[in-house]
Amino acid sequence: HPSLEAIHMTQSKKAVVVTVPPTKQIGRASTTQPDVSVQCIDMKTTPRTGRIFSEALLHAMRDRLQSRKPVILYQPRRGFSRSLWCRDCGTTTRCTSCSVALTYYKHEHKILCHICGESHDAPHICSRCAGTHILPMGFGTEGVEEEARTFFPDARIVRMDRDLVRSESAALSFMNRLDFKELDILIGTSMLLDIVPMPRVSFIGVISADTMLHMPDFRAAERAFHQLMALKAFVADGEMLIQAFQPEHPMLQSVALQDPHQFYTDELSMRRELSFPPFTRLVCLRVTGDAEAQVHQVAARWANHLRRSHAAGIQEVLGPVPAPYSKIRGRYRDHILVKEPHSGLASELAHGAVEASLKISKTFPGASSLTFEVDVDPHAFL
Repeated sequence: HPSLEAIHMTQSKKAVVVTVPPTKQIGRASTTQPDVSVQCIDMKTTPRTGRIFSEALLHAMRDRLQSRKPVILYQPRRGFSRSLWCRDCGTTTRCTSCSVALTYYKHEHKILCHICGESHDAPHICSRCAGTHILPMGFGTEGVEEEARTFFPDARIVRMDRDLVRSESAALSFMNRLDFKELDILIGTSMLLDIVPMPRVSFIGVISADTMLHMPDFRAAERAFHQLMALKAFVADGEMLIQAFQPEHPMLQSVALQDPHQFYTDELSMRRELSFPPFTRLVCLRVTGDAEAQVHQVAARWANHLRRSHAAGIQEVLGPVPAPYSKIRGRYRDHILVKEPHSGLASELAHGAVEASLKISKTFPGASSLTFEVDVDPHAFL
């Protein structure tokens, strides 16, 4: 699916659309789309039999499995749950080197940081209050697998994520098994979307669509839209059910209506109003270091210097703020966002101002021990 930047370029007559004829592959996903029903399930109000599955999802799965048709369940997050938390004091288990919660793996009884690899045995007692009510928070593919085995004990269930499938050959083996109906339920992360070609199925369930939307990135809705539309292309004359706590979200409504034009129109309108790409160009400035206070101080001076310079071409300076992952492997991280025009003299002047400010920032007191980065047109902000 084209990016919003590409769509905007075609609308601005700066690019043209070239349509490539689809490659036909028997029994495999292609760009020709059969009749597919897409429905969003409101998890705030729908009846639930288990912790994860709605009754509508369970009913659809039973129908397919009774007909010996394979089912795919899509969950973006790995592990049993995204963290453990203490019911007595509310503390969550967190990495000591990174500003993230430790993912809980029930089968191995461990907690793991997906950034630096820090791992511990899952605790039975809270480290803060010594409470013993340690509970899982949220769910990942391992949790989905456990619930699926509870409801369908005789089903042939396979989980496919980076914890279990580490090579492309192993992933293709899984896909071939599903194609020959040697599996009943395949549970996977976005890793599924990397495998080409993928077998057609008559049903896909998206377990937690909100997980894809609640990312600190203005492109979160666009990425989620592309993932869901790619999943829909795997359905052959069947159905896709999307579980969400915000089924009214414009992105989810566009997927349910199977209307990419509506999504692009809504998203471009919002980006224009907020002056985000493709209507401006972003430059992300990063400051990282071992001392949190020092990182904050130097990043603030860098941002203030840019604002006071009144440089031609710089439209707005946002921040600094701690990055979404404010600490990685023991180093603290602050972000500054600079908005500037896409091209022309104003853009060149803005670039020159950023480069000049970088040289000056490196002379600030305490800056010698810090790392400075300039990321033009960043694609991720974590």
